[in-house]
Amino acid sequence: MVLIQPEFEIDGKNRVLCKYHSHYFEFITPTLDYFEEIYLDSKLTCLTCDHYQNDECYFTRSKIDDIEKRRKKGKRQFSCVLCGQKIERMFTIVHKLYNEQIDSVKIPLICCDCLEMVENHQYLNESKKLMYLYSYVILTLTFFIFYLIILLNILNLPLLVKAIAFASFGFLEILLIIKSLKRLILYRRGNKILKVYYDQK
Repeated sequence: MVLIQPEFEIDGKNRVLCKYHSHYFEFITPTLDYFEEIYLDSKLTCLTCDHYQNDECYFTRSKIDDIEKRRKKGKRQFSCVLCGQKIERMFTIVHKLYNEQIDSVKIPLICCDCLEMVENHQYLNESKKLMYLYSYVILTLTFFIFYLIILLNILNLPLLVKAIAFASFGFLEILLIIKSLKRLILYRRGNKILKVYYDQK
């Protein structure tokens, strides 16, 4: 059996498309409205291709199933290197893997939103704004945690009530701080990656 060798392109919306997908011409047909766009987006995956169903693609059916399983779990290797978000479109991942295996070319995984900002030369500015925002959130929440601790010490309440109050509010704030800190680190890393890329050009 002759295996189908995929061929990829990036459309005007920065989406990776496979030219040998059985619905390729449907993908490149202009959509009429918002709901058609959503429906079409849901089909931008190897899982809707006849070559996947017949197990005749370069990427075997079991391999594609494994990629989709790991993508849904949000594994780090399938996350955007610039913002850390889970890659939503399988074509983006398959495109990267195919280039690495066939052409020995490593390309970074970048989500459509970040790619659009990079192409419009907006990513560095936007990521700096977000880093300032997350820094502000971290400082504000840290202040409120200390304020809560001081307030609970001042109030003449039973120890159990204090513990419940801190567990209810303090724990939530700590979780938000950790989440904001992770996002801050991811955007700092994304900035460094992009600056290295621009320096090499």
